[in-house]
Amino acid sequence: MPTEEATSWPTPAVAQLSTVLASAARTAGFDLDLDELPIAAALRTDLVLDLLHAAARHATNQWTRSLLGDAEADLGPLLAGRDNVELTVAAYDGMGLETRHLLDRADLRPRPGKDQHAFCLDIDRAGDIRVLANVAPGEESLDTMLHEVGHAVYDDHVDRLLPWALRCPPQPLATEAVALMLGRLRRDPEFLVESLQGLRRPEGRTTPDWASKIHLAVAPVYYQSYLLGELMAFQVDAAVREAVGGFVGRPDAGAFLAERVFAPGASRTWRDLVVHATGRPLGPEAFLAGLEA
Repeated sequence: MPTEEATSWPTPAVAQLSTVLASAARTAGFDLDLDELPIAAALRTDLVLDLLHAAARHATNQWTRSLLGDAEADLGPLLAGRDNVELTVAAYDGMGLETRHLLDRADLRPRPGKDQHAFCLDIDRAGDIRVLANVAPGEESLDTMLHEVGHAVYDDHVDRLLPWALRCPPQPLATEAVALMLGRLRRDPEFLVESLQGLRRPEGRTTPDWASKIHLAVAPVYYQSYLLGELMAFQVDAAVREAVGGFVGRPDAGAFLAERVFAPGASRTWRDLVVHATGRPLGPEAFLAGLEA
C-alpha cells in the first residue's frame, strides 16, 4: 500500500527522462515502432500480433469465465496474520530455490517517501541482485513478492561462466514469463488461489497518471513483454507440471527452471530458449488450455 500521497507526479526528472528517450530514439532514426526500438530486441511486430491474435480468437469466452470464477474467490482471510515475505521464502524453498541471500539485500518494508513501484535489479550480473517492494498484508502483496523474487532467482541462476554480455535473460519476455508464472503460485490449488481487486479513477482527476507506471517513462515499449510473457509462462508451467508434477514442495521444479530456463542467460535467443525449455516454439495452446482448466 502507498505510504503517502504523491504531491507531484511525474517528477521533473522522470518527465525529462521520458522526453530524452523519445528524442534520442527519433534522432537515431527510430520512429518508436515496436520492431525498430532496441529495447524490443528480437521481437517483430508481425510475430507479436500473430501470437496475440491467435490467443484472442479463441480466448474470449474462456477468459470471461476465468475472471468471473476468480471474482467469487476471496481468500484474503486465509492470509490474515501471515507474513508475505515468509510465505514467499517457503514457496521457493519448496522448489529448492534459495532466496534468503537475495532478500538480505532487499528493501521490502514501506516507509514515507519510498518508491511505490516494486522491481528487481541485477546490479552487476555477478550476484548483486536487489529487490524493492512495499510488503503489506493480503494477496496483492504476495503476488508482488512471488513475482519480483521470480526475477531475482532467474538472475541468480544465470551461468556466471557466460560472458558478461550474455549473463541476462535473452529478452524481457523470458524473465516476465518466469515472474508471472511463479506469481500465480498464490492461486495454485496446493498453495492459495487468486482474488480480484479493483481500482476506480477518482472523479475529476486530471493529473498525469500515465507516469504512475514507471515503465512508460524509463522502459518504453515494454508491455508486450508481459503479454508474450503470459504465453511463455503457461507453456513453461505446462512443461514443468508434465516433467515433475507441479511446483509446490517439489525441488525438481526449481532444478528444471534453473537448468533449462535460467542458466542459459542470453546465450540462446528467446525463441531457442522456449524450445529448449518446453520442447516446442512459443504458441497460444498452453495459454488457452490454462483458461479452459
